Amino acid sequence: MFRSVDVSGDDKVSKDEYLVAMGQVPERDHKAATMRSVFRQFDVNGDGRIDCKELDEVLRAMGHAMSRDDVNKLIALADKDRNGTLNYEEFIEQIFGPQ
Repeated sequence: MFRSVDVSGDDKVSKDEYLVAMGQVPERDHKAATMRSVFRQFDVNGDGRIDCKELDEVLRAMGHAMSRDDVNKLIALADKDRNGTLNYEEFIEQIFGPQ
């Protein structure tokens, strides 16, 4: 539960994170915190980008094993800057649609 509230990943629950968890912030802010938390779960090494290996690991853990080629294709679909990884904005747009 603590990790889901600590959306910044600093091992502390800030006042803002607490308020989000308690439902005391606007829905827009709560949605942004949730999206950041989802991104952090996929960004296994915490470098701010999701690469093919990380996406593959998370998909396998969720029971969705795919070929390396298929995982690369998934990244390519959302990779607007064509660097082979997904940053936060690319990931969120692909998962949740344009924000």
